[in-house]
Amino acid sequence: LTGRAAISITLNFPEILYELTSNPSNCHIISWLPHGKGFVIHDKQLFASEILTRHFDGAKFTSFTRRLKRWKFKRVPSGPDMGAYYNKSFVRDRLDLVSSM
Repeated sequence: LTGRAAISITLNFPEILYELTSNPSNCHIISWLPHGKGFVIHDKQLFASEILTRHFDGAKFTSFTRRLKRWKFKRVPSGPDMGAYYNKSFVRDRLDLVSSM
């Protein structure tokens, strides 16, 4: 350090997930639902090998889904968004809501 304090910004789980979901280069793996009030994982195997390995300490998919539950994400059981995940504070273009989780 050269006299300045080092600032470490640590993102929490939903903030990391928000950034990954919002990144267009990941849209073939994970993306927002068209209405922006949830997300869907398109390819679980790619998600595990590309996303979990790099951004979630190599966690297994089941560990990732347990973490979603701890952060109050719900899985959509039926209908057009079946298999997607949502949380009332996890909304596209509303990082302010995500940061308050």
